[in-house]
Amino acid sequence: MYECNKKNRLIKVTENHSPVTYTYTGDGLLL
Repeated sequence: MYECNKKNRLIKVTENHSPVTYTYTGDGLLL
């Protein structure tokens, strides 16, 4: 499941509910 918050972050929510935050640039996802 993915959620984009107001700070231009794309949050990847894993099955164990540990969120992994990626920086979203519009060109792709960067760790």
